[in-house]
Amino acid sequence: MATRGLITTLALGAGAAATFAVAKTSPNSVPTKAPVSGTIPSVESIKPLLNRGNYVFEAVVQRVGAVADSTLPASDQTAVARVTRVFACPHEVGNFSNELVTLTEIGHAPIGARSWYLGTGWAIGRTVATRVIRRVDSLDDNASLKFIDTLRAAVQLSYKESVRAAARASDSIVIATLGKTQNTMQDLFPAHTERPERWALLNLTLDSIRGFRDTSSNHSGQGVIGWLPPTDKTRSTAILVPYDVAYNILGKAQIVSGFRRLLFFERIARRPNLQRLAANASGFVSSADAIRPLSDAELLGATFAMPTFSLPPVSECPQPSR
Repeated sequence: MATRGLITTLALGAGAAATFAVAKTSPNSVPTKAPVSGTIPSVESIKPLLNRGNYVFEAVVQRVGAVADSTLPASDQTAVARVTRVFACPHEVGNFSNELVTLTEIGHAPIGARSWYLGTGWAIGRTVATRVIRRVDSLDDNASLKFIDTLRAAVQLSYKESVRAAARASDSIVIATLGKTQNTMQDLFPAHTERPERWALLNLTLDSIRGFRDTSSNHSGQGVIGWLPPTDKTRSTAILVPYDVAYNILGKAQIVSGFRRLLFFERIARRPNLQRLAANASGFVSSADAIRPLSDAELLGATFAMPTFSLPPVSECPQPSR
């Protein structure tokens, strides 16, 4: 089995992926009784559990008062179960179906019972041990498939909310065709950082811009936020991207030109030092997360509740992070 880790990556099968940040759980921490249900939980009740846990799997209890690895102490709160299906786990672990795992919870399912478990986990030797935070019992094959649909919906909802939050926090939202990266440059005196910053210029051809559209009949200024076509003057533009986003450690370009992407970027006026670095840049991104799959644009909807775009005051560091 691969080295056990605690970063959970869950593939949705619909072109999206969600990564959960989870707290590390000690094997010696005292468990609390996990909620147990015999019916499929709602999407809203599952969503916060996915934020807390890093393992979601189906398993059949084999032994109670036992452990899958002898280095763990056995007690009435531990049980050994054989995994029958895995929905989410740390990507370092991979699919651990048909393996024995140690469950820690107060009150176990009966031996031979098949249940779904949501838990926080760690690695003991070559086995997984997890502290159960939610258990769903007595689901037949059809109900299990429906539960998987519920899990996917919960992850998709969390992902949708994160995309919308990122959109609200950005100055400009565009759909653009990526061009070539060029003109690697270095800011020797960046604000509020200890080291010089390296940047590259990414050329873009704008296809659509998220902006304000006046829908009133008398031009009173009432309208909605929606997709607008760029003007001829704004269709071609460029933004600054961190060097390690544009190039790998060997200096090879990582951004492939010709692909359409959804981008969230900040206006260059937020960083006058960058404006001096590249006068022709209209904005900048701070990380690769700001260059998103085109399919994410659908999560913003045809219209999107958002303040009208306006040029922010010129300030070196008006936001907590860049």
